[in-house]
Formats: sequence, C-alpha cells, structure tokens
Amino acid sequence: MRRLAFAALLFAAAPAAQTAAPEVRVTVEPTRIAVGDRVRLVIEVEHDAGASVAWPGAEALEPFEVLERRVAEPRVEGGREVSSAEFVLTAFELGDLALPALAVEVAAADGGVAALATEPASVTVSSVGVDEGGDIRAIRGPLDVPLNVLALWPWLAAMLLAAGVAFWLWRRPRRA
Repeated sequence: MRRLAFAALLFAAAPAAQTAAPEVRVTVEPTRIAVGDRVRLVIEVEHDAGASVAWPGAEALEPFEVLERRVAEPRVEGGREVSSAEFVLTAFELGDLALPALAVEVAAADGGVAALATEPASVTVSSVGVDEGGDIRAIRGPLDVPLNVLALWPWLAAMLLAAGVAFWLWRRPRRA
C-alpha cells in the first residue's frame, strides 16, 4: 500500500469557527499492474462536521478508465468527519502512467469552500505474457489423441446394434 502525502492548496472564505483546514489523503494500490488489471484508488478527506465533499469525475482520471466508483458515508475520527471515495480503475496503455492531481472541493456548512488537490501518482502498466526468451519458438505439432479401447466399446456396440436392426428390417417378410 502506498500512501501519498496530502496537500491543501487553497482554502477560500475561511470562517472563524473553523478549527482546522480540511486535509486530503490518497492511497493507490497496486502501483504495478498488467494491462487490464485493476487499480484501487482511495481518496479520504478529513473535514469538520456538516461539510460536504465534491469528488472528481471520471474524466479527471485519464488515461485510466473508471470501472467502479463507491462513495462511503462519512465516519467520525477524533472529533472530525472523514469522507472517502473508492475508485476502481484500469489501464490499457503500457508504461509508467501518471495518475494526475485530483481536485476535491469541501463545502463547509456555513458556506465556505476549500479547494484541495492530491499529489500525482504513478502506476506502471506492463504487457501480459511477455516472452523472456527473446526468440521466436518453433510451431508445435498436432496433439496425439490416445486410442482407448474402452472408449470405443459404446460406439462399436451402437454400430452393431444399428446394423442388426437394419438387417432385421430388410430380411423380415413383407405383409401385403
């Protein structure tokens, strides 16, 4: 698990009753994936009670694609509320992809708005099934199917039965 440092960029219209500025924390795990694997991004915002949080949209997370987005109910820790959102992401590009700085706004109950931003993160995306040998392999021949006598008995019995029924139908006297 990788914890990124949190940063508060701008706090506008700070009310006098505000005890502490909101803080944002980000967790990105894992930081190394194969193409199409999932990355879990958790954003937690610690703020005063009664404040609401505006989470970033899917377009802010490019080049990653958002598979799921879950926003949890705020919980109380140490007299402050902690709001969190979990994003499940995937990527189909190779290399070190940058997860951009995400803007999160916290609106206080008295109308003050704090604009926070996370620090950018990096996720390494590698190819699936990389051949470490570095050379092209020869074409494999066809698979041998082993002949099993026990597997042939039902087929032989069915063919003999069908031949017997056909012979009986051909030889039976015709009634006119």
